[in-house]
Amino acid sequence: MRGHEVEARGKIFGRPRILCADDDLESLEVIGGILERRGYEPVCVSNGHDALDVIKRNDIELALLDVMMHDMDGYELCRRIKNGNRKAIPVIMVTGLRSKEDRVRSIEAGAEDFISKPLDATEVLARIRMLLSIKSLNDEREMEMDFARKIQHSLLPWDMPVIRGGRAAFTYVPLSDIGGDFVDILYLPDTGEVGLFICDVSGHGVSSAMIASMVKMSLSSWREHLASPAGLLEHIRRSLIDKIGDNYITACVCHLDLGSGRMRAACAGHPPVFIAGKAGDIGEVRGRGNIIYGHIAPGWEEVETILAPGDRIVLYTDGVFEARKGRELFGLDRLAGLIGSGRAKTPGEL
Repeated sequence: MRGHEVEARGKIFGRPRILCADDDLESLEVIGGILERRGYEPVCVSNGHDALDVIKRNDIELALLDVMMHDMDGYELCRRIKNGNRKAIPVIMVTGLRSKEDRVRSIEAGAEDFISKPLDATEVLARIRMLLSIKSLNDEREMEMDFARKIQHSLLPWDMPVIRGGRAAFTYVPLSDIGGDFVDILYLPDTGEVGLFICDVSGHGVSSAMIASMVKMSLSSWREHLASPAGLLEHIRRSLIDKIGDNYITACVCHLDLGSGRMRAACAGHPPVFIAGKAGDIGEVRGRGNIIYGHIAPGWEEVETILAPGDRIVLYTDGVFEARKGRELFGLDRLAGLIGSGRAKTPGEL
């Protein structure tokens, strides 16, 4: 038999490894020869169990599965591949059957393509090239996503400061794998000052995460602007003015003086800050100001308020109150009620 039977002893450099599963040895001989002559590395097996073992132990780029195998048909084998941890492997079903129902069953099993016997070498190779090109693009995108996830995770303040006379916590649950939301905190114990920052970059995915990382870098000079929330927003705007393309940023910055209870806040098109009192009353700090986008005039307004002992400051992004259950929107009023009813909880529990 041409190709490699069950045991693949290391991928030949530069040659994509393709699994061929068929209990017809003559068919395996034919497809193995087609693939070898065109620079692929075929791994040929005659049953579904050996196919699953090969996938488990080897780097398989694509699978050609015959439908009519005896121990496990191609549909079941395809389902097991797609339900396992190698589900990204493209699958082409190969069969002598030509009915519409067989094609539908292949699609329902998760196969990306379908080829009828007798095999035409030109068609087989064209379909393989197409699916490997798509897989390559998907692999590159997944690598970019993984890189962006690691960057995003590194941006967040996992080691929250221990604040004398206060506590802080955050929860981060992105709508997609990667989002553009970002939070940060700055605490100066010598002066009893705290800075709170939250932003939301438009869109989702790699570009939003990368812009959030640029926002983080712009906060390297936060101490210089700590007492001026609007000044910090302007610094961020100037730092990113030509770097965010068609994206925009909403943000909110707060400066707290723990000794006097004075808080100053400025918002760039961001939802208002909620202040929850000890009695469960809810107030808002809503400063005027535009989003951070290109050369739009900001017009940020700093709002000052005096906090009472036990007051809570809650910053959030629109993903919280825009969450839906069916057609029902969670809404700002419900969020305010939830914050008010949770006054006995710690910040982390809330």
